[in-house]
Amino acid sequence: MATRALQLVVGSASAEPISVPPRPAITWKNRDADLEAHPRWMKEWPVMFYRPNHYVHSECMGELAKRREIVRIANKHYRNFDLSAFYLHCVYHDDPERIDFLGDVPLREKILMNEEELEDLKGKEILAVQEISRIYSRHGKRRIDGYAIKDVLMHAILKDTKEAQYGSVVDKLVVGFCEALHEVLAGNAMLFEAVDDYRNREYCKIRDKYTLIPEVFSDPESLFYPRRLDLHQYFDGGRVPARPHTLESLRRPTGIPVYELWKEVMTGLFGPGPLIRQTEFYPETK
Repeated sequence: MATRALQLVVGSASAEPISVPPRPAITWKNRDADLEAHPRWMKEWPVMFYRPNHYVHSECMGELAKRREIVRIANKHYRNFDLSAFYLHCVYHDDPERIDFLGDVPLREKILMNEEELEDLKGKEILAVQEISRIYSRHGKRRIDGYAIKDVLMHAILKDTKEAQYGSVVDKLVVGFCEALHEVLAGNAMLFEAVDDYRNREYCKIRDKYTLIPEVFSDPESLFYPRRLDLHQYFDGGRVPARPHTLESLRRPTGIPVYELWKEVMTGLFGPGPLIRQTEFYPETK
């Protein structure tokens, strides 16, 4: 998928949530523009220094799905792993969130849900898949690369295939985790909770959530083999403070493999701008 020029959301000098334009009528043709116009993490964090939008997220996921560091573990352990389906799950998994009654449901909100609320959310997700699939079909888009769009999106929601489960791992334990970690390294301590959610709470659930791909976590060669999160290298043992990112800080090694991969993918797609150009501020820091 060709990348387009990135338009960054302009943040405000307050801790109030940034404004989001109303969604246009949903079509296949306006998918990229719609995703680009809508920032991530809006329900959780009123201020993110480098808030990504959904288009950036989708493009980053698609590029990660092709990277050797991600692909080789799947190929090593799963003979019939469908890399094309995996790629499509990564790129399009959030498309049902274009439907207003679903929207972007944060991980923190899901963590706090009881079983009944989680079942209700799953029902809404399935309805959103059915609705977005009907809309795309009306606009002449029923299949992507030979795969039925509805099947791609439904598997991504149900996570009932190896490819869909691995796509969820990349979504949460690479992109979501790194978006939050990037904020923390820049001094936005509010995102510590998100780092903990992705790094610790998700790892506590891997036996139950990712039953089809246990080798992704048990293979020491995997990016997702459980490792201690150590920020001492980045902060030079406390001698370097947390502060907004620069080109120099992007080059500073962290010793965190998934974060180094994410930075490489993001700068390859969009250049360093989205990772160093702060667009939102707390009142006392602007």
